[in-house]
Amino acid sequence: MVHENYYQEGLDINAVLQQTEIAARYNVDVNILFSQQDQQVTIFLSGETNAPESLTLLLSAPFKPEDDHKIILAAQNSKLFSGPIRKPLKGRYYLSIVPNNNEWRLTEEVTLPSRDPITILSSNRNSP
Repeated sequence: MVHENYYQEGLDINAVLQQTEIAARYNVDVNILFSQQDQQVTIFLSGETNAPESLTLLLSAPFKPEDDHKIILAAQNSKLFSGPIRKPLKGRYYLSIVPNNNEWRLTEEVTLPSRDPITILSSNRNSP
C-alpha cells in the first residue's frame, strides 16, 4: 500500500499518543464484559476523568476489515456504559475505547469471545 500523506499520518499518530498519555494521567481503567448470549457489551469505567456521555468501542480485525465493529455505548451512570453487539465477535481484534469528547484513548489487543471480563489499565499493566 502506498501512503501519500505521511505528514497527516504522523499527526494522527501523535494525537493517539497524546490521548493515551491523558488516559494514564487520569488513571483511566476499564473492565469490559462481552455477553454473546445477551448480545451486549458492558464497560465499567474507573479513574479521575469526568464522566462522558458515551464511549465508542472500536474493534479492528487484522486483515479482515469486514469483521470490524464500531459500538456506541450509552452511559447508564457515570461509571457504567453498555451497547449492543450486532454480530458475533470471534477472533483477534485491536480494541480502542474513546469517550465522546475524544479526550483520552485506551487500546489493547484481545481475543474474543471471552467468558471473563477484560481489564485494560491506562498504564498497560494489564491483568493476566
